[in-house]
Amino acid sequence: RMFDAFATQGKKDGTGLGLAMVRRFTDAHGGSVWYEDTPGGGATFVLDIALHTLAPSESLQGITDTSGSDGHKASKN
Repeated sequence: RMFDAFATQGKKDGTGLGLAMVRRFTDAHGGSVWYEDTPGGGATFVLDIALHTLAPSESLQGITDTSGSDGHKASKN
């Protein structure tokens, strides 16, 4: 029930959408989310999402990274 939309526990301040959105996001990306009880109280939430390496896009071919340490500049060759 914790991952159901509009489910709230304890404080009623929230909308109950946060964890439902996390579940949908992870499901959409082939991952999973769960929680584990934390000794002494509370919970630890775990997200498991696969890392995929994407092939370079043709639209990005010819772009050279000329950035400094701030990473803000790129130029087209």
